[in-house]
Amino acid sequence: MSPSSASPPLTPSLQRVAEMRQRQTHLWGELVLRWCRHHNVKLLTVSEAASSDLFTNKDINRSLPRDAIVHVLDSLELTGHAEWEGDNKERCTVMWRSVSAWGDKVMQWANRTGYMGSIVTVSMIVDDEDDAKSELYGLESEILSKVLLHLFKQGRCDLVGYAPGQRVTGDTGVKFLTA
Repeated sequence: MSPSSASPPLTPSLQRVAEMRQRQTHLWGELVLRWCRHHNVKLLTVSEAASSDLFTNKDINRSLPRDAIVHVLDSLELTGHAEWEGDNKERCTVMWRSVSAWGDKVMQWANRTGYMGSIVTVSMIVDDEDDAKSELYGLESEILSKVLLHLFKQGRCDLVGYAPGQRVTGDTGVKFLTA
């Protein structure tokens, strides 16, 4: 059963009462995160998502309108679970874990694999076939880039061969720092 087939289905319009709308937005946000995780979706295009089973209830022939979808994704952005690409709010990267939570996973990986204090490439973090069961295996470069920049700003890693304003690439070196 997919996460979007929950019963009873969520109301396909935003509530007018602020308290109810806040609760509804939270529930929609949780549903979006579960659905994206279940379907391994990391990039939502609003126009495509509007017609998907995520935002459409075929039983009652209703869909969540675009402005409500944007509202839900905006709320996920506020919690660090989403990031809009551009100003038109059409494409959104969705992270079922926040950047901070992914950062903790990366640091746990470095500790578990013995890479604390060592330099590895970004590719080694996500392409280690010996560790294919790791949640980091195959993680999209855009998400990992945000995570590593977050860790860098926190002083938890150094980025070798990186200059501010550049993209973190698969060849960028990462040195994990101990506390």
